[in-house]
Amino acid sequence: MMGFMTANPAPKSWPLLEESSESFWESFGPYASLVEVLPEPHGSPLLEANTAFGPLFAFDRGVGPLASGNASLLFHGQVNTAMPQEAQPGFSMLQGGGYEFRGVVGAHLQGPFWLMELIPEDPAAAPFKLVLASRSTLEAGPQLVTLLPPLMAFRPENR
Repeated sequence: MMGFMTANPAPKSWPLLEESSESFWESFGPYASLVEVLPEPHGSPLLEANTAFGPLFAFDRGVGPLASGNASLLFHGQVNTAMPQEAQPGFSMLQGGGYEFRGVVGAHLQGPFWLMELIPEDPAAAPFKLVLASRSTLEAGPQLVTLLPPLMAFRPENR
């Protein structure tokens, strides 16, 4: 059935939060996206990442400061709502710091984690990838997904 989906309680065996930044990167690092990073002023936990779909702000889960430039970041968010919908790929920041993403939900990765990809119009550009945590099964295919804040960005220890 295609329609609006609101998250249901998660089975106790499916924690929606990662055990640690390092273990999350180890599990899902292959789904990281290469983006241009503009860290906020020293001491701020926010990163600004320039993507093919525009800039977005994410909570930096890495250890230590990050220099400006290109970086491989793993983006992760918790699903608030999901709805099958054909739409131009992209994202919008919502009031309160959440995001709305329009893309394709594909692979179920493990437990409550799913992969969403935003495919740019430029065939030479790489897809923007996002690991979603959902309390409910997500349908494969085009989806409009709203995320609870904060959107998080993970990176390897040495970067």
